[in-house]
Amino acid sequence: MLVNGGRALLVYLRDHEGDPGLSSRDPNYAGPPDAQTEFVLDNGQLGTYPTAWTVPLEQAEEACRYFVISKGERSPQIVWHDDSAVS
Repeated sequence: MLVNGGRALLVYLRDHEGDPGLSSRDPNYAGPPDAQTEFVLDNGQLGTYPTAWTVPLEQAEEACRYFVISKGERSPQIVWHDDSAVS
């Protein structure tokens, strides 16, 4: 989970080597389609992602609790995008 203010980006990594996993999407996002949100990564670098990929922080926190309680399952409350799929 990456957090910036009241928004968060979730990434769910699978066990396939080289697989980019899945990332969150907000189907209710109504802002500019090209809006970007910046996040400070663990290594100190700045990462920029589309704001439409972020979800409200409260929803992201609940998804993280679900991950822990379910022992690694992804939350059904999040719209997940398969980042390995060719668009």
